[in-house]
Amino acid sequence: MEDQENTIVKLHQIVDELQAEIRTLREQKTIAQETLQAIHLGEVDAVVVSTDRGEQVFTLHGVDYVYRLFVEQMGEGSATVSLEGFILYSNQKFAKLLGYPLETVIGSRFTNFVAPQDLAKFEAFWQQSQNQIEISEELSLISSQGNQIAIQLSLTQLNLGNVSIYCLIITDLTEYKRNEEALRESEERFRKSFIDSPFPMIIYADNGEIIEINQAWRELSGYSINDIPTMGNWLESAFGENPDIMLSLVQRIYEIDRKVNQGEYIIKTRWGEKRVWNFHSLPLSKLPDQRRTFISMAIDVTDRNRAEELLRRNALYDALTGLPNRILLMDRIEQAIQHLKRDQNYLFAVLFLDLDRFKLINDTLGHETGDKVLIACGKKFSQSVRSGDTIARLGGDEFIILLQDLNSREEAIQIAERILNCLNLPILIQEQQLFITASMGIAFSSKKIVHPTEILSNADLAMYDAKHIGKACYRIFEPALHQRTTRKLEVEKMELEVALSEALKHKEFILYYQPIFSLITSNLVGFEALVRWKHPEKGLIPPNKFISIAEETGLIIPLSEWILAEACHQMKAWQEQFENAASLRISVNVSGRQLKESNSIEKIDEILTATGLKGSNLKLEITESLLMENRESFRYFLKQMKHRGIELSIDDFGTGYSSLSYLHRLPFNTVKIDRSFITNIYSEENSINIVQAIITLAHQLSINVIAEGIETEQQFRILQGLGCEFGQGYLFAKPLDVEAAQGVLMAMVNSSIS
Repeated sequence: MEDQENTIVKLHQIVDELQAEIRTLREQKTIAQETLQAIHLGEVDAVVVSTDRGEQVFTLHGVDYVYRLFVEQMGEGSATVSLEGFILYSNQKFAKLLGYPLETVIGSRFTNFVAPQDLAKFEAFWQQSQNQIEISEELSLISSQGNQIAIQLSLTQLNLGNVSIYCLIITDLTEYKRNEEALRESEERFRKSFIDSPFPMIIYADNGEIIEINQAWRELSGYSINDIPTMGNWLESAFGENPDIMLSLVQRIYEIDRKVNQGEYIIKTRWGEKRVWNFHSLPLSKLPDQRRTFISMAIDVTDRNRAEELLRRNALYDALTGLPNRILLMDRIEQAIQHLKRDQNYLFAVLFLDLDRFKLINDTLGHETGDKVLIACGKKFSQSVRSGDTIARLGGDEFIILLQDLNSREEAIQIAERILNCLNLPILIQEQQLFITASMGIAFSSKKIVHPTEILSNADLAMYDAKHIGKACYRIFEPALHQRTTRKLEVEKMELEVALSEALKHKEFILYYQPIFSLITSNLVGFEALVRWKHPEKGLIPPNKFISIAEETGLIIPLSEWILAEACHQMKAWQEQFENAASLRISVNVSGRQLKESNSIEKIDEILTATGLKGSNLKLEITESLLMENRESFRYFLKQMKHRGIELSIDDFGTGYSSLSYLHRLPFNTVKIDRSFITNIYSEENSINIVQAIITLAHQLSINVIAEGIETEQQFRILQGLGCEFGQGYLFAKPLDVEAAQGVLMAMVNSSIS
């Protein structure tokens, strides 16, 4: 939009400059013609000629002599021609224009210098001059070099004694024609930019008359110039229901003297739909009648605003269940803490629920069924609490309930028992009855609590105590529990830290590779590398069980370097084995700790050099939370990756920090939509709206989209229809070990996923 506005302004400036030059040339020609006419009529007694030596005054005595002096000083070519067409006299300007010596020009027939195609025109002009005192015509002459020179030939009869001769003024139109052509081309470029612009544009005069409307304006508003011949008609049609807005616009619209961003307004289209347009206006040149003109341009931001609102909501609400998420929950707990500071009798409680054996449901019945269980539990919990209470989902199978303004602890316990009892009835999922239980921890407010994480941690400890004593029950937090559990957790953490360190030494980590496919062509486009811990006793351990500890202890740095090196090495090996794998990309997750290392860029360079993998075959996935970092070093890192051809992807987009502002500022190639949005894309309107909004906004910024967690054909088809380019999920393939991934390459590179 900005570039198009600048182009239009520059085109108008060029048009104005060319029009000014043409007016000057016309004025010079007119002055010369008027001067010669005045001499011919005897109306001039003397002529003042300005030269580089100053002004010279010639009295008109001995007209022939004075005439010669005068025409030599003219800015135009001049010649006197006999009735028979011979050149009796020529000034140096005319001879120079032709490129001949003066003595060659004088005595020649004038027709010797006329372009062949214009000889007939000149003969007709010459015949017509016999009957007219003054006449002019445009034609072309031929120079000594054979070049054609566009001129305007003005003829005036002069009487010198008893002899009638013709005075010719030869005006070189070369520059004029060049300017005229440049003007025509500039006007054509401006007109094309105006007409073909995808943005609505309207040109109007300062008296309100609408001069022109482009196609985009007609298509998006429904109004043609016949419908709205004046700005008053347009404003009344678009803003008639909002007279205050209309009055404000009318007052401002003719006062601008530079580009003005008039802001966003709700307009009503011809068919009654309300849209949001962002208007920019700037002044143009004046019309021949001296009326000022203006151009207004608009961007329809309706869909963008809706998308931003959806993403703002998603920043506070869980996409799967529609319940408040951690951010909103923490804000409400903070408000409750502040209330307690003002009123010492105020009582609130936090209930921490974790579904028992939920992993078994996911593993045996699939994630889709598991998600439906979570949605059903959220609804059950909502029906069991009071209207002012907050039910939030932290993620996974964890729910938090904030009970505010309690009369007593007993009231909270009654609500807790009601929640656990509501799970006694089975949940019906796809005609299958599932019995769910939950373990719950209860933490009450205290003056000692100053931060929401404290009471949340207390409830979490109580919940784990409930699980320890047998599940399907609740426990109330007590300080002794904190001490006992803290010691236990510290021991477990130390043991895990030691085990992680040993695992790195003994190379117990392995990578699995989940294929990524084009949803448009169905071709394989790459893999995502996913780390697993192959524990000698516990078997495969997923990353959510050890990555957080690795982050805390700093072991994430060597682990991340190993993951990147191993993934690059494997992709290079596949490229050498399979010719069609040359364009595939390997996607690797990057940790926050890894990015904060001062030598992170050098490490990536070393790995690429050591493995021989090109930067263009690597994609780094960065979690959305890291984008909130505003450090210059982070921006520098992204810029350096882009410079190396390494693609950048925002992982788990829309899961809590969804701010669109960074998308256009940072050099990302891809956004990956979190699986929580994909799961219920065909059954939850909110999910499909958010997915559509993310895809639309990403495409407007030339960013492509990957959807993860695609498990059904229906999800696949919906995402195809929304224009999502890429996808991964169990519908296509689960994360595979090296041998299985190699089998996919052998069978599916450049082939249909179906």
